[in-house]
Amino acid sequence: MIETIKIILSDAKAEQIKIVDIRNKASFADSFIIATCRSRLHSNATADAITKKLKNKGIKCLNPE
Repeated sequence: MIETIKIILSDAKAEQIKIVDIRNKASFADSFIIATCRSRLHSNATADAITKKLKNKGIKCLNPE
């Protein structure tokens, strides 16, 4: 799933995409994915793209942040 999200972010023109492995540090997630967007509008559109494309793959995404 990480690679799928990385591709979606790249397609949405997000920049400085970083994946932080937290498997050994937290029990609530395996990774944090951090990306830079140019504006609030770009950020909202990118979050919507992630939500929609994951939903099309059958993955529910409640609150992207």
